[in-house]
Amino acid sequence: MISFLISTAQNGSMFYKGCHISEILSVLCKLFVNDDILKKCLNDNHGFLDCLYQLLIQYATISSDSTRIYQMLTDETLLGVVNLLWSISFHEPYHENLKSNVNLMQTLSNIATSSSLYTSRHFRAVPHDVSTLKQAAEGILWNLRRSHLTVPKEKLEEKSHIMISYSHCDSTFCRELVDNLSQHIPVWVDYKQQRLGTIHSDDLWEEIAGAMETATTIVVIVSKDYYDSKSCRQELSYGCDTLKKRIVPIYAPNQKYKASGWLGIRIAGQKYVHFGRNTFTNALGELMSILTLEKNLIAVEKSSDTVLSTETKVEGKRLKTWATKDIRKWFLDNHIQNDLTTLLSDRFHTGTALITYARHLKQFYQREYLQMSTNYYKKFNGKRLQTLDYITFVDALWRLREEYDPESKTEDISDRHNSNSVVCVINSGSEETIFL
Repeated sequence: MISFLISTAQNGSMFYKGCHISEILSVLCKLFVNDDILKKCLNDNHGFLDCLYQLLIQYATISSDSTRIYQMLTDETLLGVVNLLWSISFHEPYHENLKSNVNLMQTLSNIATSSSLYTSRHFRAVPHDVSTLKQAAEGILWNLRRSHLTVPKEKLEEKSHIMISYSHCDSTFCRELVDNLSQHIPVWVDYKQQRLGTIHSDDLWEEIAGAMETATTIVVIVSKDYYDSKSCRQELSYGCDTLKKRIVPIYAPNQKYKASGWLGIRIAGQKYVHFGRNTFTNALGELMSILTLEKNLIAVEKSSDTVLSTETKVEGKRLKTWATKDIRKWFLDNHIQNDLTTLLSDRFHTGTALITYARHLKQFYQREYLQMSTNYYKKFNGKRLQTLDYITFVDALWRLREEYDPESKTEDISDRHNSNSVVCVINSGSEETIFL
């Protein structure tokens, strides 16, 4: 295929053994999602890049003429070439080669900035992993200047939301996730901004980049469609490589794809949530716990502007000397929900009991949630414990432990090798509850 393309660029032929050049380019677009294949093709065929440059300039200069017999094939050829160059532009070793070709850069600039040229062209059914001419050209130019971008420090410190990065093929799950998540914490997602009329398609990428710059965390909906999308790759590359943002991968129900290649490299080792391995509510709670335990996240309930307090000291006392009234004050200072405070505060009589429970809770988070929900349901006549209220309590315990338990990290490592779980017994009158 590569040899045919090079030969085509040299002699102007559009067909090879019954195949049009656009069909060959379409196959290569799919193959070049895999970085190993892309690099091998470029390394083994030194004239390949020059071939693509020549094809781009040649086909971009052909005016749109509906009377031409092969006009549609010509347009699809141009689309394939630009998308191939976009895939190549994700790799910095080829940046200088791309930028040094003045005619190439001018042609890409014309495609990216033109409001009418090229947009009137018609294409047959195009795979979803192939982007429009304008989007692909903009993507190439962005990648070529990304390594030189500097984001003002003050902008990076304007952290106020999480951002959702997703493939539009996963939009149904994304909307369900955003509808539920945004009830508890601020969420930025592209379609909400477009619906509100705050951005338009022409400046969507700039808005997405700005949202990533001010986000505390980027939640990535992982799928094969996300991996295949160059737009998604551009988002994650900027957020992860340039901005060094924290990434939280999540998987939709029935998602069996296992991240690999460029995507696998960027989410490797990250704590993830799979919505197919639990109920939606429990999986959402697990995601919320990851997000709200992030130190820099400002967790704000939609119905209130109250920011969770990070103050855990009680009148300057050492934690070991805390009495019941100090513990109750800690519950109030950290905005623990009233009913949950009633259920729990009187069961802890010392500060060290809180720390012991925090250690235990870290390892048995889900089990504790189920047990606490049951006790809450019985205590308050069928009232259900809200996930966010539980997470607020867990977050407060986490911060308490970080402040008063400096050996927590060492103990956590030790606990992983200890088969005996901690047993925490909490007494309340005639009732005794044991959390295992």
